[in-house]
Amino acid sequence: MTVVTITIDKEMAGERIDKALSAIQEGWSRSQVGNWLDEGAIKVNGADVKAKYKVKEGDVIEVDVPEVEDLEIVAEDLNLEIVYEDADVLVVNKPRGMVVHPAPGHATGTLVNGVMHHCKDLSAETYLLYNSTSKSFKDSSISHNWLNPSHLVILR
Repeated sequence: MTVVTITIDKEMAGERIDKALSAIQEGWSRSQVGNWLDEGAIKVNGADVKAKYKVKEGDVIEVDVPEVEDLEIVAEDLNLEIVYEDADVLVVNKPRGMVVHPAPGHATGTLVNGVMHHCKDLSAETYLLYNSTSKSFKDSSISHNWLNPSHLVILR
């Protein structure tokens, strides 16, 4: 575990702690900071605080940053509901609440684990598309030959 110490300056004073820390530390998301707050890994002036805490100029914040785990993605038979499948397209009905990809705390039972089991020949160039923004990206990418359409997995 690495301890990161941050002293709040005038510009960040008044911000919620989760917003302030995610702005100060590149790569830290507000939800990640919120999880660390819930776990007691963040202290302000030596005390635990809640995510709604508004930082003050001069606050000394200590964050016990956990070591990053390497996650191996393992194919799992999750009995996914396949809506449509052909040689180029897979449409899956993702159950509500199912985590999309492995992450700390969710190494198994994710949509990616299930898709990897179902599509045994997936490559590193497989793309999961979620919504109309993804569709626009896909259409543009295919028209510019940036993306091979046989490497798509579409989620709805």
